[in-house]
Amino acid sequence: MFSRREFLGTLIGSAGLCSSTSARELLATSLPQSIVSTSRSQQSSRSGIDRVSLISRHNPVLRAIDPLTPLSLGNGAFAFTGDVTGLQTLQREYDNAMPLCTLSQWGWHTQPAPEVIESKILGLTEYDTHGREVGYHTGSKGQTVLYNWLRENPHRLHLGRIGLQRTGGEKEIRAADISQVEQTLDLWSGILTSKFKLDGKSVAITTAVHPRLDLLAVVIESSLLGEGQLTVRVAFPYGSSSMQAADWKQPDRHQTRVLRNGPAGAELHRILDEDEYFVALHWQTWAKLATEDKHTFILEPQQSSNSSERNARVELVVAFSLHRLTEGLASAAHSMCGKSSTPGNGADG
Repeated sequence: MFSRREFLGTLIGSAGLCSSTSARELLATSLPQSIVSTSRSQQSSRSGIDRVSLISRHNPVLRAIDPLTPLSLGNGAFAFTGDVTGLQTLQREYDNAMPLCTLSQWGWHTQPAPEVIESKILGLTEYDTHGREVGYHTGSKGQTVLYNWLRENPHRLHLGRIGLQRTGGEKEIRAADISQVEQTLDLWSGILTSKFKLDGKSVAITTAVHPRLDLLAVVIESSLLGEGQLTVRVAFPYGSSSMQAADWKQPDRHQTRVLRNGPAGAELHRILDEDEYFVALHWQTWAKLATEDKHTFILEPQQSSNSSERNARVELVVAFSLHRLTEGLASAAHSMCGKSSTPGNGADG
């Protein structure tokens, strides 16, 4: 079987993000030969079609904040939905419209069953079906707790929120603080480019999902970084069956353990009841990951008293996995080029 993830990964990693020889070789080795041959013959017979231009003219472009139209990036098994900043900065504006979530095919959570339903079996409602009685799970009468628990578990889990935050004063960034939005999703490459002004200063963010890994790659450029006014905030919630797939009000019901925190990367272990997963971060620019609270971490870029030395660019990758990643991570640039199909293959980590 040729999965949807493999198909999208090949398009993004090989055809869209890079036009290099290595990308074309990846295309040839990733697909079954029969599909490669068919694809090549079709391209030959339709050489007059400029496919890049054909697809690119349909690129979504946002110039204003609209909570009902956030853009998502994905590879068939992992998806990241961002606001106009290209990240998940304005969660308040989107939560009750189109929540900003980070989701994967394996990312599920099950809340512990209440003691009152232990050893109980869900009763069925009988319906006449062509002359015979057939039971269906349609009624909660007399068994509300059991019915609701079974209906809501397991549920999708928001793996983590990644967004911008100020360093001082009013740290939370709100919609009123952002102006001159210009956001474009390149459908051919799968890269999201977001340009805007925050507190009157320009910010440019490039966001992409790795074609094969559950990994988000981010490049942030702004003088606010070097001036020490802007940071990246990574936060983790408890699980919920709600539309937001997250419960931010129960910090004591889950754990975020720091396994490693170095000058260029960190590893976190997430534990929610009987479920767990791992998060690995890697950044190119020197920075440090500071702990804000039990489940919130702040990536603080390098600062300098010399304005000419201030670093106004941060490259960050955040990878999610059911198992601890033992290999290095691809850089943001490599992830956006699709040069690395597995952790550590061509990585800088």
